[in-house]
Amino acid sequence: MGGEYLFNMTKEKLKQLKEHPERYQKYLEGRKKHQRLYKDKLYRDPLRHDIHKKKYREDKKAKRKKIKLNEPEKYEHIKELSRMNGKKYYSRMGVFRRLCRHSNKQYKPNRITPMDLWRQAKHQKLKCALTGEKLTSDNMSVDHVISKSKGGLNISSNIRLVLKPINIAKQTMTDEVFVELCQKVVSYASNGSNTA
Repeated sequence: MGGEYLFNMTKEKLKQLKEHPERYQKYLEGRKKHQRLYKDKLYRDPLRHDIHKKKYREDKKAKRKKIKLNEPEKYEHIKELSRMNGKKYYSRMGVFRRLCRHSNKQYKPNRITPMDLWRQAKHQKLKCALTGEKLTSDNMSVDHVISKSKGGLNISSNIRLVLKPINIAKQTMTDEVFVELCQKVVSYASNGSNTA
């Protein structure tokens, strides 16, 4: 079986092959082998791999356009599915990428990945680590438990997600000092309102 025969198999030919289990099994084994060899070649040659990725994207776009013209209902259904399945995840990953870039600029020797932040967000159930309020793409920021000035590292075990105003107010303070300061502010504000 040649490479072209393996990859350009029509539905009719496949049906005929399935009637003969031994031949079909050989076809599947050959296909796997060819795919593995093709992938190896691609990964060994980065330029070719990029061209392949580009071609795949172009083919996908062309296929979508064809469906859009010929089957508008099916196209709308696909669009809706992709919106439901992908958009939320990728929009959140976009936020994590932005936060990573900002954090990695300040802490150059150690680097965190968007996946580290995504795992942290999942662990925190998208709630601020200090206030418990819900985090969104607009109010989220990365806080280092031990700050850079105190020898803290930019690693997954030293990061957490908090609200932007909280992160700005906390600056380089430890949790104990920050909580103490917040208590002082609350007590002074309540005493001030009583005297007034």
